This record gives sequence, C-alpha cells and structure tokens, in this order.
Amino acid sequence: MAHRLSLTRRAAELRRLYTAETDSTLLPTIANALNRFSPDHRAMLHEILDRGYETRLFGENTVPAVDHRFRDALLPDTTDILQQQLEAGILYALGQVAPYQWPDTDVVAPMPLCRMARPVPGSEQTILHLPLGALARMMAVLTPRVVDCRPYGLAGLRATLQRRHVQLHLADGGPTRLVGLAKVSARQWAASLAFVQQVHGFAQPPVLDGRLTGPERDVIRAGRVPGPVALACGVFRRLRILGDTFWLTVDTDGPDGLRLGWSGGRSAVQVATALVHPVTGLAGDRFYVTRVAEGAVTIIVTGIAGEPTAKLALHQVPLTATPPFTPVDVSAAWDEFRRVMKTTSLSACGLELVSR
Repeated sequence: MAHRLSLTRRAAELRRLYTAETDSTLLPTIANALNRFSPDHRAMLHEILDRGYETRLFGENTVPAVDHRFRDALLPDTTDILQQQLEAGILYALGQVAPYQWPDTDVVAPMPLCRMARPVPGSEQTILHLPLGALARMMAVLTPRVVDCRPYGLAGLRATLQRRHVQLHLADGGPTRLVGLAKVSARQWAASLAFVQQVHGFAQPPVLDGRLTGPERDVIRAGRVPGPVALACGVFRRLRILGDTFWLTVDTDGPDGLRLGWSGGRSAVQVATALVHPVTGLAGDRFYVTRVAEGAVTIIVTGIAGEPTAKLALHQVPLTATPPFTPVDVSAAWDEFRRVMKTTSLSACGLELVSR
C-alpha cells in the first residue's frame, strides 16, 4: 500500500504553493492550527484534500461546503476592510515597480519580486519577505505625496521601524492592521527611503508617521484603493502562486476587475487552477474560468466578500516578448541607495528605532 502523507505535511505543502514559506515557519503554523481540530474534523479535511476539485473551474462545485475553519487554518483571508485596503495597495505597488531599472544592468525587475507572503495565524496581519531592491522600489510607489495638486501613493500609509523589521500600517487603521516587512535593518530602511527621496525629488527622505493630511483625507473619502479590494487582497496573500516572475504588472480594470501580467514563473492556467482550490484558493462561491488567448485566462468570481462579482485577468507573457512598460532610469537613486548602505552608524541614517 502506498504511504499516505500526514495531514500536516499535506496541508503544509499545499499552503507553500501560495506563500513559498520555509519549513521553519510553515510546519509549526500548520501543526498548531490542525491540533485544534477534532479527529472527525481532521478526517473531513483529509477527505476534502483527496477529492478532485477541477470542475470548480467551470462554475460547478462538486466539493461539499468547506468549513471556514479549514480555510482559516491553512491560508486565512481577512474581511477587515482597512486591512484589505492596505494589502491591496501594496499589491498594486508591487505591480508598478517593474519600470524602475536595476543599476548597472538591463534587468528591470530582479526575480523573485517577492520571496514569501505569510498570513499570520490568529490575526489580520501578513508578513512579506522582499529582496532589498524590491523594497526600495515598492516604497517609491507606495509613499504618499502630492505632485501638481494630484495625490499619489497609498493615502494614509505609515511605517514603524522595529529592530529587525518594518511595520506598514494605515494612519486611520489602528495598531492591529499591519503588513510586516521581514528582515529589514535600519540601514536598509534608510537606504530605501533615500531611494524614494531621489526618485521623487524630495528635499528630505519621507517621514512616514503622523496623522492624516488633508489631501489624504480627500483621497480616502473618494476611495483609497481602486478596483475590487477584497479580490486584490486575496491575490496579495497568495502572491507566490505566480512563482519566480521576471516582471509583474498589476492594474485595475474598472471597479470590479483586476489584471495581472507577468513573465516567467507559472503559467496562467496553473495559477487559475490553484486559485479556485476550495481550501486555499480565493474566497468566493463560484468561479468561471475562460482561456481567452495563448497564455491568458480570465476568472469570474462570484460571492467574494463585499464584491458580488469580480473579474481577474491573468496573462503570462513569453520571456522573449517586449514588456508592456518603458524602463525608467533611476541610476542616481540607486547611487544614493548604495551611499546610505555604506553608512556605519544608525544615527547617521537619521531614523528612530522602536525596540521590540
């Protein structure tokens, strides 16, 4: 008889597909979650994982209704609107960094853009592991600013530097709505803010604290994050399902549509199939998946939280194709980034560290 993997190992390997976590965090997370289940519930989860679910690609749900506790244990979503806005805003920012050219090479987006995205069990929070170059470019997009009377960035974004990481939050969101940027030192954070300063021509590096400004309040009243926010948040928590992308673009397509384009990584069909999984896929009642062109798939999602119908367009572009964006020369910003990275003292970085 073939050996059957333990439920903990099966669930961990399934979650890893979406988050790219390592065993050191993944296995304890899953084991702790499953230990709360009764033997009957563990048997039910085994049965769900054994059952095929591919008909969900075409709107037919052959899997019995999945207890939300299973989804929360394996890959939790959030229904908190402000946490959704924060995570959706970060997803959009990561989808706009590709034009920023990497220094001294022709590469526009070193892979992987994101090493790991890890929802924290028992909280609304997510931990993000980014390469240092991706962090600097993401902050250049996220940082709130006003240019020619027009607001840019994520309104209300604030950041707190801890000893070994940075916490991103919203000024109007309270202390529990967070996205943590793991393994970021004070020097790396200072270098990233210096990059932002050079890219946007600020007189000083941005200070991401304080109360909401007037322009930020105006943006929030009009709608802080465009498009289907719950869907974008769900994609953010499963970002590593794309694999090691060479570049990534994320755009809205009207109030209910989201478009992802990328090169490298997994195919659009593979991504779509994983996103309709009944336990670890996107939240939603039914999915209708259509292959619209070579490398392109559209998913219609019904019943996602707060959004009765939303559309997710996926398009994997061949590595040999011309990217759909124009590279931007930010070599001066990278020079400043490197200069700050060589700084020998925290005080020279001009940052206040919050000890935790």
